[in-house]
Amino acid sequence: MAEAIHESQVVVVSAVGHETDLSIADLVADYRALTPSQAIVALCPDRGAMLEDLADRSERLAETLRQRMRQSREQLDRIADRPVFRKPWKRIRDAEQELDATSERLQRAVAAKLAMAHKKLDAGTDRLEALSPLKILRRGYTLVKLGDGPQLLRSASDAKPGDLLTVQTHDGRIRTRVETSTIQEPTS
Repeated sequence: MAEAIHESQVVVVSAVGHETDLSIADLVADYRALTPSQAIVALCPDRGAMLEDLADRSERLAETLRQRMRQSREQLDRIADRPVFRKPWKRIRDAEQELDATSERLQRAVAAKLAMAHKKLDAGTDRLEALSPLKILRRGYTLVKLGDGPQLLRSASDAKPGDLLTVQTHDGRIRTRVETSTIQEPTS
């Protein structure tokens, strides 16, 4: 029987009444009352008390909702008072002006960097031209190579009679043979 009470889909109330012993049915029932009268009172509460409780709960719920509405309205008013919502286009115009100013500064900085780079390039070009072998050759100097190779003749002792030399001037080359070579001590 205890198993049937426990598995019952219907609410089971145990109210044997005026017994001091506890039965197994009392332990598995959904509700245990000491007497049948107490069970009736528990299962059928006072209608007036229930209506009063329901009215009280309804009023508390309504007050909570009113308070939430007030708080939400206040929060919405605070948000609506922010400048971004009162004058949304002003923020966009301010951002556009800031972007324009930044763009102008960037263009000026790029132009200044380019001008500086051009000056450095021009100065480097002038230095390179001053060191240019062709410019030196135009002043009357020559480059002498042993044969047709890339090696420059740096000393008279490197040339032997009969060696073929290539002499580079500013406007062409001359091929010649060594007849004699003399080493001359530098004068200070």
